[in-house]
Amino acid sequence: LLNFLLACSPGTFQKHTAELAMLAGFSRTAMHDLMQAEALDFDFNRFGKLVIHRDRQSFENAVALAAYQKELGAEQDVLDDEACIALEPSLTGLKGQFSGGVFTPSEEAGDCRKFCEALDTLLQEKYGVTRLYHHKIGALRAEQGRVRAVSTDRGNVEADHFVMTAGLASRELLRPLGISLPLCALKGYSLTVSVPDGAETAAPKISVTDSQNKIVYARLGGTVRIAAMVDIGASDAAVNPRRLDTLKKQVRSTFPRLADLDHAQSWAGLRPATAQGKPIIGKTPYRNLSLNVGHGALGFTLACGSARLIRDFIDERPAALDATPFALGTVH
Repeated sequence: LLNFLLACSPGTFQKHTAELAMLAGFSRTAMHDLMQAEALDFDFNRFGKLVIHRDRQSFENAVALAAYQKELGAEQDVLDDEACIALEPSLTGLKGQFSGGVFTPSEEAGDCRKFCEALDTLLQEKYGVTRLYHHKIGALRAEQGRVRAVSTDRGNVEADHFVMTAGLASRELLRPLGISLPLCALKGYSLTVSVPDGAETAAPKISVTDSQNKIVYARLGGTVRIAAMVDIGASDAAVNPRRLDTLKKQVRSTFPRLADLDHAQSWAGLRPATAQGKPIIGKTPYRNLSLNVGHGALGFTLACGSARLIRDFIDERPAALDATPFALGTVH
């Protein structure tokens, strides 16, 4: 918690924002390259993202942040409440209840589960990649500065190179090797609801973030994914009914014409995060072991760029992006 507090100073925040923006831009390019090369169906859209602010002070702070992000190369349009409603008609019911918003037209969205499933099929059918599912991982077997194998309930699996990307479980797997990962569980919740037939304006088409309530609405095909809340240090991914009830109440007050939330698909999960909000990507003291962990709520945003960096580490060639800010030991 002290590390989280230390990461909140203005100078530190700006530094980390710039580093994450660099990796996010690199990752978006990698995603576009992949989509151009392969046919992947995951409800991808490029409708943009609108962050609305209900009180004047929050809006003024957002305007200042938007100016800084523009300096980093991001597209940022500052809009008053009427312009926000004109851009996203589903916000009409909030007229007079918020001060304005910041619109980023280049923002994209997609269903990360569908992306993973499509990628898994592609790897198997086109590239002949062997994927070993339903193996209970035991321990990493290391000697002379190298990882030789990973033990499983179905025998040892040997490899030339290993990538640790097991989320929070990475902590326990690496501890016997003397590697400590500063990961904390951030438990988040989401609802997935269908867009009512003939009521397109009942739900936002643009990705909308309600800044005050910390809720994100993203259109994915014929559904809307609603994500919110963070429980720090949670020990399990069980869905807390009281947290969901709070979320549903807030959603109803914002988009009252949205589909029956009582029948929404609910989810909760532990996002492995660092206090600085930056992932840990890079090498370890073991020559053939790389890290790709700690992406927090930006897992999908940073996925393809992180993968490209890992590829460069495996191939032992200069990284396409300076990965120093994400190295083990620089992230807390």
